[in-house]
Amino acid sequence: MSVEAVLRVLGASPLGLTSAEVISRQQRFGANSLPLAPPTRWWVVLLRQFVSPLIGIMVVANLITIVQQHWVDAGAIGVVLVLTVTLGYWQERKAEREVHALRSLSSSVAHVRRDGTIRAIPATEVVPGDIVAVVGGERVPADLRIVEANRLRVDESMLTGESLPVTKTATRAHQGAPVAERHDMAYSGALVTSGRGLGVVVATGQDTQLGAIEKLMTTPPPPTPLQVMTRTLEWRIGGAILVSVLFLFVAGLVGGFSVSDMFQTAVALTVAAIPESMPVILTIALSVGISRMARRNAIVRRLPAVETLGSTTVIASDKTGTLTQNRLTVEQVWTRGGYWEPGMPAGPETVSVLRAGA
Repeated sequence: MSVEAVLRVLGASPLGLTSAEVISRQQRFGANSLPLAPPTRWWVVLLRQFVSPLIGIMVVANLITIVQQHWVDAGAIGVVLVLTVTLGYWQERKAEREVHALRSLSSSVAHVRRDGTIRAIPATEVVPGDIVAVVGGERVPADLRIVEANRLRVDESMLTGESLPVTKTATRAHQGAPVAERHDMAYSGALVTSGRGLGVVVATGQDTQLGAIEKLMTTPPPPTPLQVMTRTLEWRIGGAILVSVLFLFVAGLVGGFSVSDMFQTAVALTVAAIPESMPVILTIALSVGISRMARRNAIVRRLPAVETLGSTTVIASDKTGTLTQNRLTVEQVWTRGGYWEPGMPAGPETVSVLRAGA
């Protein structure tokens, strides 16, 4: 939309909003901040690690081995439990820290034009329709439609992945332009690297692009293919153990054995059938995958991502240069013998050029 159309839709003016309009819009849109959910209590995160049926079976088996005073088996199962639960707990707490770190990108102070004058206010008080002034070194307090720009350049790497700052102008972008090509927009949390400009606020708080990222980070990610397979296997193993133990217990009673003997036999079968080393083996296998990728200069932060990459069949890239194979391919060759491209018969001079390139 043009600047005039944006101002008309928002009911705004180049001179800024009046104090009465600001109060009304603050009540309507709320504070310009990302919602700060209270951190999950540590014991809740810890208990989540025991939701897995295999972990539950291991806990029961560990308690039974302790009651039977089989200290070696109890110690081995206990070590596996501690390692598995500790790994899951650490990963979940790390994800929470990343969400809180995202909020640090929000600006704390904004310079807005209200009642015809520029004033500094807390960024949380910015409302849609405000005219905001930004200069080099500041963070954009909300999503802005650029109204005026004087050599304005903004670092939007957190949204687009582009390492170089982009030039912003008041000229409207083409309809349907992706975020990386919206030169008439400046987004909340982006850093102004140089120049100065004015923009009208079009979105605040969770309605901003930064708010959309925050929603994605707070939404639990879907399980990876390996996690789905492991969870299915855990339920199957648990069901098979339960059915087998019940069958053995009943068969032993029918065969004349005592309840005490059959109970001890059922417990021994349960402990023996539980694959308590499976979580550790999976962790070691994923860790080996991480180390192999690190040797190829690919750093993977989370263990399940290694297996997810191995299950990927299609990668959609939004721009040239996002992904590279470090490989150069000959598309066209011009020599004194003429023009050549793959699929055409090559003359002697073209062959020599291709061999030299190889």
